[in-house]
Amino acid sequence: MLRSSVRRIDEMLWRRGFRAQEVRVLLRNQLLVTAVSLLAGLGLGWINGWLFWFGVGAVLSTFNFYAVARFVQQVVYKPYDRSMMYGMLFRFYGRLGLTGLILFGLIVWLKVSVSALVAGLSTIVAAIAVWGLLRLAGQNVKEA
Repeated sequence: MLRSSVRRIDEMLWRRGFRAQEVRVLLRNQLLVTAVSLLAGLGLGWINGWLFWFGVGAVLSTFNFYAVARFVQQVVYKPYDRSMMYGMLFRFYGRLGLTGLILFGLIVWLKVSVSALVAGLSTIVAAIAVWGLLRLAGQNVKEA
């Protein structure tokens, strides 16, 4: 089941323009972590709301990473066009502002646990660290 989910997510990301394998792997792993944490938060959130808000933070983190990965691929793989760059920068800063407003609303108005949101937001940092350590461990380096 997990293998078929991984394959479906990879195919979906490929169709959406994520051609770089490493970016696709990172994004796929982040999507899986987010799905598990959100499902656990929805299922067990009635015991402790912290887990649910952790999942919400992971969703915000995934949304931002997805947008940044897409932005970087558009900049790297498409020819330079000034109007396209302005549009991408506008979307980048618009998303950043929207994320800030969402976090502000969650923390100030809803009094959500800041530690839960920060832990959820840092899932992408953990995913990148694990990915980097696995790549480092997998390298066959021979020194002279």
